Amino acid sequence: MRCTISIATCTALALAAPAQAETLDLSGIYPAGNDEAAALQSITVERFGGDLGASLALRIEDELRQVNVDGRPWLRILPARAGGEGEGYMTGTAYGEGRQTRFTREREECIKQNQFKQCEEKKKVQIQCTRRTLELAIALRLVRGDGTLIYSTDSPERYEDSRCEGDSGEPRERSSVERELVGRIATRVRFDIAPVLRREAVRIDENRKGLSKPDGERFKAAVRLTKNDQQGACAAFESIRLDNPGHLPTLANLALCAEREGRDSDAAALYRLVQASEPRNSMARTGLARIAAKERARAQLAAHYAK
Repeated sequence: MRCTISIATCTALALAAPAQAETLDLSGIYPAGNDEAAALQSITVERFGGDLGASLALRIEDELRQVNVDGRPWLRILPARAGGEGEGYMTGTAYGEGRQTRFTREREECIKQNQFKQCEEKKKVQIQCTRRTLELAIALRLVRGDGTLIYSTDSPERYEDSRCEGDSGEPRERSSVERELVGRIATRVRFDIAPVLRREAVRIDENRKGLSKPDGERFKAAVRLTKNDQQGACAAFESIRLDNPGHLPTLANLALCAEREGRDSDAAALYRLVQASEPRNSMARTGLARIAAKERARAQLAAHYAK
């Protein structure tokens, strides 16, 4: 199965590994935050109320239209102005609110310079500052055609900055901030109601403890291979396991290899072996969580396409 989304969305989700770390590349479809919303094939976006309602409605439409699975749009977005009737109806309000508060801040100032304009004496002074807070307050609802509420969010997005006497430059335009806040909320909604393809580089376990010196060198070589031959690295780890079936780092790395190849059930079995011996192993815990999430995504795809 191939899943494609916008470059911006993929980039936002990608989890970058440390630059020098040895990693394996994983990819998979991860679930929407809301199962019932993910089952819908079409949504009518109604006109939103509030001074920023129209902007938010349009941005949500744009975000949802970019989601593709198997080369086809995940959702049909039907704007209310076109008279469309979807399986679900999204309504809402969006209001931009701003406030300013005054406060003081301590700053060092030069009160005496020498002939070379170098400061010879400083003192601390209190200066006046203004803190600006801009908030986008929302109330969004997604209702099925039968009237059942299946998704809602009221969490606002905020932006804050401050300026003091003597600061250079101009404050950011309020319209620019509001566009950013609208974008943040639209992206949140997109992840709440549609699955997403995520690519990530996951760090392997480089711990050779418990291996003989020769096998430790084989393990070290396998680790190095991950930089330019991940398939070869996985084959090397499998060879090491044959001689060291109880070496947990090797098992954990082979679990990652199985995930990389799309063999999630095999990966889960290996992670559980690691977890049985080391219950707090973070690779096993996060690996099993990843696999559970992908399984949930598969269920969402099945429900979505079953209609």
